[in-house]
Amino acid sequence: QPQPQPQQWRVRLLVNNAGVMLHPFAASAEGLEMHMAVNHVGHVLLTWLMLPLLEQGAAAAGQPACILSMASVAHRAAVTLQEEYFRPVGGAAGDPLTAQTYSPHYAYALSKSCNIMSSAALARRLQTRRGDRPQIVCLAIHPGIVHTALYVHLPGLLRQVQQMLGGLLMHSAAQAAREAPLAALRVFRSVPSGAFLHRGQEAQPSPLASDERAQDRVMQLTLRIFEQEAEIMSTLQPILREFF
Repeated sequence: QPQPQPQQWRVRLLVNNAGVMLHPFAASAEGLEMHMAVNHVGHVLLTWLMLPLLEQGAAAAGQPACILSMASVAHRAAVTLQEEYFRPVGGAAGDPLTAQTYSPHYAYALSKSCNIMSSAALARRLQTRRGDRPQIVCLAIHPGIVHTALYVHLPGLLRQVQQMLGGLLMHSAAQAAREAPLAALRVFRSVPSGAFLHRGQEAQPSPLASDERAQDRVMQLTLRIFEQEAEIMSTLQPILREFF
């Protein structure tokens, strides 16, 4: 049986899963706070770049495509949208976010709220433009507590306990990678696009993550980050015109 050529591949599922947690104050190569860069901005950029392929895959299959964003129930710890976490950080005097004002717990919670908010905002925009276009369903999902290197920045004693008991009390990475997407795919036709799933069922996100104005603001702030990179924007412009 001949192997399919790359131009014949059809993409109908995107899983955004990369992440860090409780990372010490640091900036990414692009100058962004690390949680924001890895957990949110990178996911949104990949998602937007993949939209044409996902729509093509859905059209070819005659079935909806699905975008799954791995969020967390820990998003509830972020009760306000602190916009300084979206701005470049460098540790210089006058920077809005410094090592003294930085909270790793808030940074992680905000990034997970952003996963939910960007998923919901994209779902609303895709629904508005849909017409007779192929459907792309957006879902944010809490995958459970998973035994991975995500916990490397836990304080000393907690890290030791996690290493000793994690294998017994937490899902394995392989189990979570298999079960979380499958749980979402089992229900993605019966829940509204933009929903947040916990334990395979639709759940109500925090008031911040549920606020449509906050969702739209997150999208504006994220786009503002991309606008600082001419090469990224030259690639995104036709996609933004088509999908937004």
